[in-house]
This record gives sequence, structure tokens and C-alpha cells, in this order.
Amino acid sequence: MARKPPVLLALVAVLALGAAPARAETTTLRLEGPTSVAEGSPGAPRLRVVASRIVRGSGEASATIEVADGDPSDLRTTLGRVVLPAGHFSVTIPLPLVDDDVVEPAKQLVLRIVDPSPGAAVAPEPLTMTVHDDDYEFAVPEVTVREDAGTVVLPLRRGDATRADMTSLRVIGGSADGLSPVGAPVPLPAGDTAPTATLAVANDAVWHGDRRTVLLLNHRRGPAAGIVVHVIDDDPRWTAPWIAPRATFHVGNTLPLRRQLRFAASCDKACLLTADLRLDPGIAGALHVERVVAERSVRLAAGARRSVDLRLDRRALKRLRARGRAAARLVVVASDEHGHDRTVIEHVTLVP
Repeated sequence: MARKPPVLLALVAVLALGAAPARAETTTLRLEGPTSVAEGSPGAPRLRVVASRIVRGSGEASATIEVADGDPSDLRTTLGRVVLPAGHFSVTIPLPLVDDDVVEPAKQLVLRIVDPSPGAAVAPEPLTMTVHDDDYEFAVPEVTVREDAGTVVLPLRRGDATRADMTSLRVIGGSADGLSPVGAPVPLPAGDTAPTATLAVANDAVWHGDRRTVLLLNHRRGPAAGIVVHVIDDDPRWTAPWIAPRATFHVGNTLPLRRQLRFAASCDKACLLTADLRLDPGIAGALHVERVVAERSVRLAAGARRSVDLRLDRRALKRLRARGRAAARLVVVASDEHGHDRTVIEHVTLVP
């Protein structure tokens, strides 16, 4: 048998290669990412679209990421179209989770890749992740406690207590006197959907009246982020009446019936002095005016003398002038910072 020349063998090899089918370029896209995320975590979670390419030189591929199951409102924006440039084997995109202030349980979010570009395919497996809620709030709008209770418990509420957290309180209204420690950390243990914050209530022996304090959870918003604490004073009002401030003033038996009445007053210790002019009930009823026709409060330093100006109600002034003379009482109350007060009443006649 005759041997084929080398040139003929080379030609046969070239023809054989040309007859072989071209190798197809295929790109399969799959979605990777965390299976557990928290809506308030620092930095957005990341998704990764990974390509399995048969030929490294495959061209550009694209596909759309969509929500297959779950609540789309958990995302700030739609994920949309993702482009994988030629020669790249992966691309990373942020997951735009909504960080709301709604207390709710953990939810599942299922994402998938659809609508691949020509020449590309998608892996059928979706990405399933659990979105954990990081919100908490007060369970009630206000609490009331007696001063002698020693403590006040503020109930909180969490929708998802998978993870432990921490918060703190601050005062936005009223006074924190008697409540402590207001700014201390408040732990929110994992697994506890009904945690509490406990504050100590000072039980003193001084009457100062009931207190109202508005507390706010730091870094929280919404109406349930605040709570009103009412502390009922259990001390008698006259704990030490002999130490109440004593007011000194002189108005005489008659007062001119004017729009503005003035008299001088002083206290033997720092005080809040409140003065009001009251018509006798029979006269007030006949004139159809309020019983108190003038009122004023001033603060006085110990021993300081100051003018107190009372401005009469215009309607009362007009009708009193038409009447001529009227009997009235000037009631002056001096009180200190602890609520101890002393009342002095002067009977006067208003004269046109």
C-alpha cells in the first residue's frame, strides 16, 4: 500500500478541523448573598451575581434580579438589571433594605434572577434570606407610680428578639429629679420580646407635688418612642409649715378702681409670690364675671422688695365702675421650692 504524501496528510487534518462543530459559549448566572440580614445594620448587605463561563472570553451578560416571595416594600428601590462585563466572573451590588421604625417580626425575602440576555442562562435556585427587625418601643404611653414604691418599671416591646441589643433613655419634658439612672444603658436580651427598663424613684420626706417626666428612647422615632412617667408625691403638704416663707405687703383698706393696681411686697426668704384679686361671690354673680379678676406671680429674692402689678379684667373693670364700690379680697400666697406655702388674705374695697 502506497504512503500518502505529507502535504496530503496536512490537508486532511485541516479539513477535519473545519468539519468539527464550533464550541458554544455559555454563561450561567447564579445569585449569592447572606441568608440572614438586619434592617438597621451599619452598611448595606451585598449581593453577588456569579457567572460560570465555559469560555473565558465570553461576552457581556445581563439579567434582572427580582423579589420572588416576601414583601417588596422591605427594599428602598427595585434591584433591577445587573450587567456582567465581558471577561468578568462576578459582580457585587448592594441590597437596599428599608430601615423603618415599625416593630414587626422577622420576615423572609426570596430573590431570584430572571430574563437573562441572549447566550446566558440562570441557575434555578433562588436566594432565601431572613430580614431581622431591629426596632423596639414602649408598650404603653404612660405609667403612674407612687413615690414610696421605690422603683418604676417601663415596659418595652420588640417584634424580633433574635439578637441582643442595647438602648438608653433621655429626658425631653419635665424634670428627671427623683428618677435614676436615666442615661444608663438598658439591655434588650436576645429572645425577650417584652423587656423592661427599671428606674429608681427617690422617696424623700418633702412635699413637692406630683411630678411628670417625659422620657424618650434614644435613636428611636415615632409616637411609641416616648413615655410619660407620673410620680405621685406621698408626703403631706404641710411637712413643715413653720418654715414656709412669710410675705410682707401693705395695700390699705381701699384700692382705687383702675385698670392696673400696684403694691409692694417682700419675702423673708426666696419665694414665688402669687397674688390674685377676687370679688365677693355675690358681686361676681351679679356682674357675670369670673371670681378672680386679676392675677400675677413674681419671684422674690430673700429680703428683696418688689412691685406687684395686677391688671384687672376689662369687662370686670367696666361693670365695677358702673356699680361704684365693690368688696373684694386680695389673696397673697408665698411658696418656696419645696412647696411650703403661706397664705395671707386682705379684705379691701374697690373705690372709683
